[in-house]
Amino acid sequence: MYLSKHAFNERLIALRDKKLQLISDISDLVVELEQIQSVLGPELSKPFPDVPTMRPCETPEKYLHFHTVD
Repeated sequence: MYLSKHAFNERLIALRDKKLQLISDISDLVVELEQIQSVLGPELSKPFPDVPTMRPCETPEKYLHFHTVD
């Protein structure tokens, strides 16, 4: 039972990491699109696609992380 849960968690974390990488790549591509559209002019510009985001439930370690106060 432990091994199957562990394997599932590893696959899930790998998918989450891939999603983070894809979000980063999409953000970079949107920046490139902004530069290209600024050269083209407003008559040829199209709306930018929405960049996906991570939901809080996808990164539980962030809301369980505590900061120390100096």
